[in-house]
Amino acid sequence: MKNLDQIISLCKLIDIRKDYNQSNGGNISFKDGNKIYIKPSGKHMARINGLDDFYCSQMKIFSDLLTKTEDLDLHQQKFFKQFSPEQHRPSIETFLHVQLKKYTLHLHHIGSLIISCRRDWKEFVAANFQDALCLDYAHPGIELGKELQDQIKSLGFIPEVVFMQNHGIILSSDNYDDFKLLINITFKKINSLIEYHNFNIDYFEKAESLFNILHNRGISFYSSLYNKKIPENFSNFLSPDIIIHLGETTETKDLITVGDKKVLIFKDYIFILEQDPIKRLEIEELVLAQIEICQNLKKSEIHFLSSDIVKRISTWALGKARR
Repeated sequence: MKNLDQIISLCKLIDIRKDYNQSNGGNISFKDGNKIYIKPSGKHMARINGLDDFYCSQMKIFSDLLTKTEDLDLHQQKFFKQFSPEQHRPSIETFLHVQLKKYTLHLHHIGSLIISCRRDWKEFVAANFQDALCLDYAHPGIELGKELQDQIKSLGFIPEVVFMQNHGIILSSDNYDDFKLLINITFKKINSLIEYHNFNIDYFEKAESLFNILHNRGISFYSSLYNKKIPENFSNFLSPDIIIHLGETTETKDLITVGDKKVLIFKDYIFILEQDPIKRLEIEELVLAQIEICQNLKKSEIHFLSSDIVKRISTWALGKARR
């Protein structure tokens, strides 16, 4: 399948960039003839590893449902009821994707949500994204699909950028290179217009740089809930629990080697290497504990553990068993 590896790589990048998308929401699709491949409902972007991880269907199934004019909820419920919990269930937004171009991405990009939640959102979009379509709020599924269908008929062409009121953004293109360029240009433009309070865009840009270094080496990592620059002395772990769970050291600040480490520092930001989701939460807690200690004490006030103590704790069998 052409561009499949690039699509999978994009999915994994999106999972790291929490300014692009959060949790298991959003969806990505591509078309092959009369078929559509789309991320299944509820599946995290990071868990897309191959063609079998996509839901595949004839597009006509969804196009036919869009011709319904009455009892839309009933038709939708009947359609989705056929899928067991073990099966890939199509995204509820497949009704949008089948109407758009070959490659389509729908995300809950935080900046696009800020824009689409404004009272004057249409005026704001018109002033900054002249070729974008504004789609009024409609219930996800067939109802929203029919709203898009009406707008496309009115426009006379398929838009590449769609802002959905209180819902996020859709980007679509028939050429994959143009698709990637559209994503980069649109998201950079959005980020330039928004003053974020809890999302440090520089952190996520550095995360993307790190992704570009490590992805081809087969090394996965996660962005941290703490997306500010780490304080001085962060790498000098200061208590047994922190050493046990975070490891002996994070290596250099401009990561080159990873080994079996649980966290790493890149460009003065912290990233998580632990793959187990429960362990990742534990590591986040200990990262915050280490940061809090370092922020409360000046370097001259800190009692540093000796390298021998740190090494003994980090190689301690009982400590490793807890980890």
